Amino acid sequence: NAVEWFDFAIYGFLATFIAAHFFPSGNETAALLNTFAIFAAAVFMRPLGGFVFGPLGDRIGRQKVLAIVILLMSAATLCIGLLPT
Repeated sequence: NAVEWFDFAIYGFLATFIAAHFFPSGNETAALLNTFAIFAAAVFMRPLGGFVFGPLGDRIGRQKVLAIVILLMSAATLCIGLLPT
């Protein structure tokens, strides 16, 4: 999927800026590794989300599951927006 590859490319390109803004400035290498570790955790969580929300979508319907996922993503985005950076 082109959007997913775009996401990978943008995150990789901006990793140094993300590391500088979200992690302590004592050790740049550790901050960059932490940035990529968070990205790796997100990649590994995608199949887990499919295993959880796929059967749930079969039981209660795709639209309800989509609404739940959008609310969860909105809450996470709000939390990122409230970070004191």
